[in-house]
Amino acid sequence: MKIIHLALKIVIGSTFILLLISCSISRYVPDDNSVQNLSVDDARRLVQHMGSYTKLENYRKNNAATYTIAAVHITTSRLIIDLNGGPTVEIFLTKFTAVSHCGHNGCVIFVDNNYLLDISNDAAANHLCEAFYKLKQATIRNHSPENDARFEQVAKAYNEAVVKPVLSEEVHRLKVQAEDAVQDKKFYDAADLYEHALEVAPWWPEGHFNRALVLGEVGEYGEAKREMEHYLQLVPDAPNARAVQDKIYSWERKLYQPN
Repeated sequence: MKIIHLALKIVIGSTFILLLISCSISRYVPDDNSVQNLSVDDARRLVQHMGSYTKLENYRKNNAATYTIAAVHITTSRLIIDLNGGPTVEIFLTKFTAVSHCGHNGCVIFVDNNYLLDISNDAAANHLCEAFYKLKQATIRNHSPENDARFEQVAKAYNEAVVKPVLSEEVHRLKVQAEDAVQDKKFYDAADLYEHALEVAPWWPEGHFNRALVLGEVGEYGEAKREMEHYLQLVPDAPNARAVQDKIYSWERKLYQPN
């Protein structure tokens, strides 16, 4: 394994040396200031459409393979890239630091220990790095202790309310669209729609429950567990509480003992 890692470093290092010899390299690393005017929704759209101008290369193989991107799915913690004629690549956003390296021959963004994104346009590469950075920020914020504390207040207020709030027309629209997506087995779309609904109505128990099930379908067990726990916080005496807790236990096994 150490030999493989050493060989990989040599290959990557050699690639950069050749690039440096042939052209000047500029390095771009986004930060909080560079993404302050970029919304999370715009970042998602940019990443989801990167297949139209980006290729992905597996540089760890002896014969490096380059793939066109068929589709990109974004969950609350992962970026999932479907490749035409290749494997599905999964990237955990919290562990992913995007840095673009651009020269006369185009740009590359290293994704993980196996893949890099190949982009011909400098500006597109920098904007894509910013989008990745924004999504990473959102992921970290959504899983922060501060966010958990805010939800505890939401659940407390909901449980103490004599008259429970009703869904707005906007949330009802998202609910119907999410249910349609589930019927079409578009589980990533359904998860996104439920997420948007819960941003407006975080106190909606059914939304957390249904989003948990959808996330479980796509193997997003950590987030599914979290959503189901939110459901139990909102309705601790739910008739299905026993089955819900058992589902959480099942997801815990898959999450912490994947093999």
